[in-house]
Amino acid sequence: MSPQYTAIPSIDEDDNVETRRNYCKYDSCSKKAIILAFTVVTLIISLGCYLHHGDSLQKTQHRVPHGVNFASWLSLEDYFFVGDDGAVEVATAQNDTAARCFPPLVNQITWHSETDLFQQFMETQGLVAAVRAFDAYRNYYFDRVVADLPLLQAMGMRSIRVPMSWCLTSEDPATTKSSQITLDRFACIDPYFAQENVTVYWPAVPKPLVVRFLKECHRWGLKAVLDIHTYPGGTSIGTFSGVWPRPCLFWKYDDPLNDQDVGRALFRDFLSWVESLEPKAFDGLGGITPMNEPAHLAGMFGPGSYNPDSKSFVPDYNLNDESLVNIPDGPHLRVLRWQSDAIQAFRRTSLPSRGIDLIVNVHESIFVPALTTGDGDDPGGRHPVATQIIADWWKLVTTQNERKEWAVLDMHHYHAWEGRCYGTVSGHDAAFRCASPQAETVLRSCSTWAQIFRGALQEPSARLVSGEFSASTHHSVLLSCRDTRTLQISYEDQLQAASAANVDLYFWAWTMPHGGAFRAAWSLRELMHRFDPSLPADESTATCGVRQ
Repeated sequence: MSPQYTAIPSIDEDDNVETRRNYCKYDSCSKKAIILAFTVVTLIISLGCYLHHGDSLQKTQHRVPHGVNFASWLSLEDYFFVGDDGAVEVATAQNDTAARCFPPLVNQITWHSETDLFQQFMETQGLVAAVRAFDAYRNYYFDRVVADLPLLQAMGMRSIRVPMSWCLTSEDPATTKSSQITLDRFACIDPYFAQENVTVYWPAVPKPLVVRFLKECHRWGLKAVLDIHTYPGGTSIGTFSGVWPRPCLFWKYDDPLNDQDVGRALFRDFLSWVESLEPKAFDGLGGITPMNEPAHLAGMFGPGSYNPDSKSFVPDYNLNDESLVNIPDGPHLRVLRWQSDAIQAFRRTSLPSRGIDLIVNVHESIFVPALTTGDGDDPGGRHPVATQIIADWWKLVTTQNERKEWAVLDMHHYHAWEGRCYGTVSGHDAAFRCASPQAETVLRSCSTWAQIFRGALQEPSARLVSGEFSASTHHSVLLSCRDTRTLQISYEDQLQAASAANVDLYFWAWTMPHGGAFRAAWSLRELMHRFDPSLPADESTATCGVRQ
């Protein structure tokens, strides 16, 4: 594999001699020192409060999910950075820019996606500044969430899902001289955009930071799921792809007949790194997700879709593939084949025998509507036809014993994108109006998607997960319910239904202090504060989108 996109090797320890004093070049050192001191004191006070609340949290009447996402930490999503008055849509339109800051060092900067932000930094401030800004943010987030781990443990949470980029480095930016910060050490060139004669750099995630986090999880009796959320070229359309508003190229260059295909090779490299983790870090690991929502929304384009004249970003799959026998034809077969190969790669490692799960995510939006006729009429937006296709594929590529032991099927579900589940402040074009008597009836019906999921497998012992859900009732924050009672019904009904169907849930997300109006339904930390005001709100001293 080309060194342009493999995991970046480490350098001699003798070279790692410079500390975080480099951050001072962005602002006055005295100001940073004051902020740092204030942050440390706040963390200490918060930790004391969390431990004080530990007993009461364990007795709380509010259910907690199996896990929660530490989202937009190692894989950025723009709507986490909209500030107090910038929230509109979860999925930002192509011509709009939602993000308006990047704490703690940079305020009043607008950006679309992770690579767009990194490129802006490099062009305006240089590579060193770009690397330092990303390192500062990642450690700012790390300090916040590590302080929250005892709270999560006391609440009864068992797992933390960590969406992360494919681009990794063995380097630690905090201990590297500015003169030694180079692109080959702290960034990855996107190989697919390079084939289009476009240069796209991804900021590398430091492996030492991930190792530190895994050790902290082990310390607090929690297990982390490392979710490879982004890949070169982008595997879906949208700001979460990492390359937005650039087009999705991953599937264009997908080559299932080539064992050295970039995406497959990257995943094998990732597995090798995980196998080599030191014991205390490995003990904090619970599972791996090979790809998040692969080819999400591909079913919106091409023959059989609502846009039949638009070309899909997933090419047709013309192979005579015995591993996909009896699965309906379509471009989605390319996606299922990639996931099948990921399962096979995992199966060949020592990880299944060492207690690590493979949590495989498939999204129903890879299918064109013509293939799933009837799903649009389902009373609860539960996608029974698409779910059955996915379940049939799952039984083809895994054994019953694997599905019981380490192979976990993951289907995400959000009321926020199901028309029959919409709740809005006006009641216009929605199933119910916020805080109305109809809210409970509609949300209870919609929550039974978990029963559909379990029923499609027809195996009580098969392990099932929804790696993402929220309390939101509409993808538009301007329309979605924000009253505590409606959000509580949405949240608790989903937990109850999933528990009855034996489906583990992960809330999206734990914290988003700069998410403005999104926090009410998308931050579990904020939601818990609404349920019990004695618990800390999802706030931060760092500014976002306002003058300092």
